[in-house]
Amino acid sequence: MMKQNENEMNFSVPLEIIKASEIEPKEVKWLWYPYIPFGKVTLLQGDPGDGKSKLMLSIAALLSKGEPLPFTETEENEPMTIIYQTTEDDADDTVVPRFNSADGNGENLIFIKEDEKSLSFGDNRIAKPIKKSRKVFVLTCGYVWNCGFWGNKKHRISTVLFASILVF
Repeated sequence: MMKQNENEMNFSVPLEIIKASEIEPKEVKWLWYPYIPFGKVTLLQGDPGDGKSKLMLSIAALLSKGEPLPFTETEENEPMTIIYQTTEDDADDTVVPRFNSADGNGENLIFIKEDEKSLSFGDNRIAKPIKKSRKVFVLTCGYVWNCGFWGNKKHRISTVLFASILVF
C-alpha cells in the first residue's frame, strides 16, 4: 500500500472529466487589450527596482479617475476602486506617494489593514470591500523566491505583482 504524502489531499468527491467539445467558448472581456483582462489574474514579474509597482500604480491612478488607459480608443469610464494589498512596500512612504505622483484619486485607493490578522487567498474578509463598489481593481504585491543560479547569485529574489480586475 502506498503511503499518502502529507501534501496530498484525500477527497471523497469523484473526479469529473469534461471533453473540450462539451465546453462553450466565451469571449474574453478586456480592461486593457491585450494586457489586462476582466476577472482574470494578470502577473507582472521583474527584478526589484524595475518599476513594476510604479507602472501598476500609474494604471491604478488612471482607473481611479475613470480616464482611458494608454494606447486605447475608449472614452472616459466610470472610476474604479483600487484595493492595494502589499507585503513589499508601505502605504505611507511608497504606495501613496507614487499613486499621488500619478495624480490618482485617493478616495478610490483603499488598503486592507492586517494589524490583527494577515490576509490570505481564501480569506472571506476581502468580499466586503469588493462588494462596496461596482468595479474593483485589486493589486497584490509580494516576493517570489527563484532558487537557482542567476548570474553569480545562487538565489535571487523576484517580485511579482498580481492584478485582478473584478467587475460587480
